[in-house]
Amino acid sequence: MNSEKVIIFPHIVKTGGSTLQSILMNEYKSDTLLLYHNPPDQVLKDKNGIIEKIRKQQRNLKAIIGHFSFDLYFWHVGESILSDFKLSKPVRYITMLRDPVDRIISLFYYLKSFHPDPMFKQNFEDFIFNRPLELKNIQTLTLTGRGMVSLEMAKKNLDTHFEVAGITEMFNESVFLMKKAFGWKLMSYEKKNITTKRPSRDDLPRDVIKKIQKDDYLDIELYNYAKEILEKKIDSLDSHYKDKLVKFTNTQMNRMHKN
Repeated sequence: MNSEKVIIFPHIVKTGGSTLQSILMNEYKSDTLLLYHNPPDQVLKDKNGIIEKIRKQQRNLKAIIGHFSFDLYFWHVGESILSDFKLSKPVRYITMLRDPVDRIISLFYYLKSFHPDPMFKQNFEDFIFNRPLELKNIQTLTLTGRGMVSLEMAKKNLDTHFEVAGITEMFNESVFLMKKAFGWKLMSYEKKNITTKRPSRDDLPRDVIKKIQKDDYLDIELYNYAKEILEKKIDSLDSHYKDKLVKFTNTQMNRMHKN
């Protein structure tokens, strides 16, 4: 169990991260969490502010959560916080990864509902064929850190530093493994921030799907790699924990049906 370690959770948008964040907020007291929002508040607007915030909280710190990448690389700062500042406790990472095609569909329709950028006011097909580089392979970018995109480094970080890299399409199994690793008490959870007004991938033209797969080929390979790791962790559970996983999944399914 990793109860004395600090959880670092790089939240990748539209992977189920809001649900996972709500689980963490239910498991730990608010003064033991450091939540980073984008855009940042005044305290977290620069590197010194972030380090000072962590320093003040680190004695009781349980988790750091937000839209940053591996090694606490904050895009608005342009630097990795952990390159110059070491926490007093060891850290373990968690995150969620999602099928890249489904993630970009969900992301576009989520941003289209409120984002002022004209990029998100066009139709989805035009967006995909004109998508800027910075919106491609975001999952690989996040797990690489340092503002870089390296599949090799992202895989290495997964292997070395991540207690659980969950898969959105296997959310119950992912959360169960986190619950087991960190001693969480949750019995079930409520899904958050679901984008409902969006087409399915089956509704989209084949050339659009192929374009996404071509542009996000690094994310696709990383996703498949992480999924394989997760499946091996599930297969390695003993019969006791496999029974617990079935019970946990059934409890969650029953809750969803009631809602």
